[in-house]
Amino acid sequence: MSAKPQAPALGLGMSTLRAQIGRFAAVGVASTCLHLGLFAALHLAWSSQSANLIALVFATVANTALNRRWTFQVTGGGTWRQQGQALVVFLLTWSATSGGLALLDLVWPTAGTPVTVLALAAATGVSTVVRFLAMRSWIFAPQVERGQATTGARAESGALAATSEPRAMLSLIHISEPTRPY
Repeated sequence: MSAKPQAPALGLGMSTLRAQIGRFAAVGVASTCLHLGLFAALHLAWSSQSANLIALVFATVANTALNRRWTFQVTGGGTWRQQGQALVVFLLTWSATSGGLALLDLVWPTAGTPVTVLALAAATGVSTVVRFLAMRSWIFAPQVERGQATTGARAESGALAATSEPRAMLSLIHISEPTRPY
């Protein structure tokens, strides 16, 4: 069974993208609080790099699950694949936050936990746009299976039957772009 994005309840006449960005931001705030809170607690006993790694792993798994269900309204199978893809994005996020912490250690080796948390928050902010784009265009993008297109794509193209010819499929995918459920 493949994951299927469900038609979102947009309410208030908001565009789909704006609604997604709003939900992504809300999930991001919650995930960032989880990340920074865990980091601050773990940093009392562990190095900043170790505390960051553990806190970021927990926050990433929670973030992916929340964004999957609420922001991009994906249901069905594919959870493990999507968590795996999110871990690839995690490697980028971890590189950015670790790099930020390494730079802080180089510039200000005696910085306390509050300053370190602020530096970590800044580095996390930089990675947020990359994470949203990766989730929207790769991790939670609607899957078009070989020889099939979305119902909206078939309806808009007038195609009664799915085709396996690559050019025809590309035109169906292109046509379905504006009618994505998100």
